[in-house]
Amino acid sequence: MTSSCPLYTMTVRPLQLTRALSPSTCPFDLTLFYTFPLPGQSVSPFISLLVHFSLSMLPFNNVTNTIDSSKQLGIGKVVRYCLICGDKSTGFHYGVLTCEACKGFFRRGHNNEFQCKYKTPCVITMENRNDCKACRLKKCREVGMSKQSHSLQPAKVPIDPIQQDKLEFEWISQQIRRLHLSTYDYSSDRMMLMTIKDLELEMTPEDKSILMKRHAFSIYLVRSAPAYTDNGFLCMNGGRIAWQKFYDVYGDLGMKMNATATEIREMNFTEAEIGVFLMLIMLQPIPMEDVVQAGFQNVSLLTETYTRFSRILNYQLTTRDPENRLYDKIQGLLDEVNAINNLHKQSIDLIKTNITSFSLPPLFADVFGILDIVLDGPAVE
Repeated sequence: MTSSCPLYTMTVRPLQLTRALSPSTCPFDLTLFYTFPLPGQSVSPFISLLVHFSLSMLPFNNVTNTIDSSKQLGIGKVVRYCLICGDKSTGFHYGVLTCEACKGFFRRGHNNEFQCKYKTPCVITMENRNDCKACRLKKCREVGMSKQSHSLQPAKVPIDPIQQDKLEFEWISQQIRRLHLSTYDYSSDRMMLMTIKDLELEMTPEDKSILMKRHAFSIYLVRSAPAYTDNGFLCMNGGRIAWQKFYDVYGDLGMKMNATATEIREMNFTEAEIGVFLMLIMLQPIPMEDVVQAGFQNVSLLTETYTRFSRILNYQLTTRDPENRLYDKIQGLLDEVNAINNLHKQSIDLIKTNITSFSLPPLFADVFGILDIVLDGPAVE
């Protein structure tokens, strides 16, 4: 089941991570993005958020091919594979053994110059071959694809046997790993699920509620980052709010939101990375004075889990940034998100002191601590 709320997507499909970023219908419509399960539903919003953003975190999961049956392995017959992506080849095209997809890609793009958005070499497979055109074209050239070689027999265009063996061994190792993980009970994904389940069981409903309310706006900001375009805030219905109007309404808060959302987009997060970053926001240790005031109970569990997810994010980023520059940037980005969240809390305090001038939905009032307000009717825009 998947909800349409932009704060989190209620995905209960095992081991499948859907895109975490989805702009909202309007910037502050809390009734849309803070939705709890209806009575009778068995999935809590807290664990759904954890599962949704924590599965399939190993980078290798994005570069392995899926084997549905032993027939795909070509047992009992000779099967040759594309030297670019590992899919079944259809013959020699432009001098190299390739599939139809890579043949067409090279025909269309051999004269183009693409830029890799990750700035590091991407592993090209049949699952992700459309993600990075730059690295795919680079690999085409590395294995010897050439426009001049079109329609030539393979004997006329010699292929480096060492390079060919390397590519074939790489593909085979990916398939072995996939087969191993399909029956291995202690894989990283399964261990992550166990960790999440432990957190769900050990943390009290009151503590979960405190964390959700404390960081609801921060999570909304990060997930709605793609909606902050050059021409204004993009709504799900196709409408667009010009920046000047946006700033007229939200002032300094709106300007800082736009600046931070731009930084988030420029980080080029993968789905797994943005998911772990959101978990870091959610599980940040709470200052002792706030612990006492809010009545938060399991402080040690929160600190331990935050440290664990911080290490996971560090590992994720190291795969494409060995020098850890991205990890350092994310630490700074976390501080910026927290600062904006505090600025938003100041805006909420202003509402509290002028409550007679506002009509608020009960859910909005509950999420942001306006506990005494239970009013019916739509919010004043």
